[in-house]
Amino acid sequence: LLRVATEPDMLKNETITLYGPAILILLIVAWGLGRILYLRLREDVSVLTVLRQEKTDAERALAIIAIILDGYLLLRPLIPDLDQWVYTQQSSIPEFGLTIMLFGLFVVLLCQFAMGKSWRIGVPAEKEESQTLITTGFYAYSRNPIYVGILIFLLGCVVTVPGPITILSLVFTAMFVRTIVKNEEVFMAASFGKEFETYCHEVRRWI
Repeated sequence: LLRVATEPDMLKNETITLYGPAILILLIVAWGLGRILYLRLREDVSVLTVLRQEKTDAERALAIIAIILDGYLLLRPLIPDLDQWVYTQQSSIPEFGLTIMLFGLFVVLLCQFAMGKSWRIGVPAEKEESQTLITTGFYAYSRNPIYVGILIFLLGCVVTVPGPITILSLVFTAMFVRTIVKNEEVFMAASFGKEFETYCHEVRRWI
């Protein structure tokens, strides 16, 4: 038998889709800022490599996508008609979508923490003393688990808030991440040589 959605069910779904993604975005921002400040103040490590050099087209594109998507998810609870303006549909399984987002977020944060002083946003011009090749934890199963976690998070966004903004964010992020990963691999090969070559033979680029 088909179960007809009641008004309380619809209100619950609307609350999850409105506030769940916004809360997760705020958690990501808080974690990222906290981690950056900790590494800078306690370990004398500057994470924001991307600010010290010319950005690639792929990096610029990903930054624009992140600003648009994050801004949209944060503004949705404040502007009730925003979803209608951008043709977003109501999700029938927001709890499942939010679970996917949480899992993706868990992977990203755990991997960032595991990188310790090696974590950078952007590719340095040359290897820094504090950087080492991380091959344990999720990195034993994927060479790029942070990007995998980001894509899982975006997939959860699509399920929770299905619409052009979330769908295009997932598609274009997947496209541009491939370019960024190739640039990072050139840096890794130059920095870690045979050690990175062996790692590439043992662990897949994605999963």
